[in-house]
Amino acid sequence: MDRPRLFCDSCGMRMEESGDHGGGKQDNPYCKNCCDETGVLKPKSVIRETLIKFYIEKYDYPKTAAENFVDDFMATMPAWQNKQEKL
Repeated sequence: MDRPRLFCDSCGMRMEESGDHGGGKQDNPYCKNCCDETGVLKPKSVIRETLIKFYIEKYDYPKTAAENFVDDFMATMPAWQNKQEKL
């Protein structure tokens, strides 16, 4: 039996339960926050804005710092490596 993915390939969120995976599908490499209700990955721009808001609200990052951090972080994630979606 394959082990479930433990971290989202889009945002890095820990996925411990099947409900944490997009669309509730344990084989989905993306979390429920990065997917629509059917498990399809949302556009990079939507996820970027969500992550920026998260870092501002949770960690009190200034907006520019949050934007820079999120852009650098997303560039390392498998879902976004070598992808040039216009933001």
